[in-house]
Amino acid sequence: MTLTPSPSSRLLDLSYDVAGEDVLIGADHLEALEVPVDLARSVSGRPGIDAGGLRACRQLEPWTAVLIGINKNYRTYCGIAVRNVDTTKAPRVAATPAAAR
Repeated sequence: MTLTPSPSSRLLDLSYDVAGEDVLIGADHLEALEVPVDLARSVSGRPGIDAGGLRACRQLEPWTAVLIGINKNYRTYCGIAVRNVDTTKAPRVAATPAAAR
C-alpha cells in the first residue's frame, strides 16, 4: 500500500512557489485589512487584492471549492492570479501600515 500525502500535509511543503499568485481580501474596515495584507506579502511577495467589503466574501468563498476540485482532478497546486491590477493604486491596501513595510 502506498500512502500519498494528505492535502493538509502538502501545505507544509514550503518549496511550492506562490510568487505569481494573489490573495483576495474582503474586509469592511481598514484595520481588518492589515493582517491579511501583511500575511499575503510575507508569503507571496504581493500585498493582496482588496476585493471589497465582507459582502464580497460570499462570492469569493466558493472559489476555494473550485480550486480544490481542479487540484484534485489535475493532481497539481493551482491558485489565483489577478491580471492588470496595480496594487499601489488600491487606496485601502496602500493605507494599511503593512503597506509601508
